Amino acid sequence: MKAQPGFVFAQLHRGIGDAHVLTNMAVWESLTALKDAFMNEEFQNTLPL
Repeated sequence: MKAQPGFVFAQLHRGIGDAHVLTNMAVWESLTALKDAFMNEEFQNTLPL
């Protein structure tokens, strides 16, 4: 996704304590850029059926 137009940066956050939770936070220039990235055919082809 980072190669898509409008991508700014992403950070991965680990849960506190013994939590095994990871949260991915991504920043995009606009909602339109995010939507376009998700609708990209290459990305769509990586999604499970």
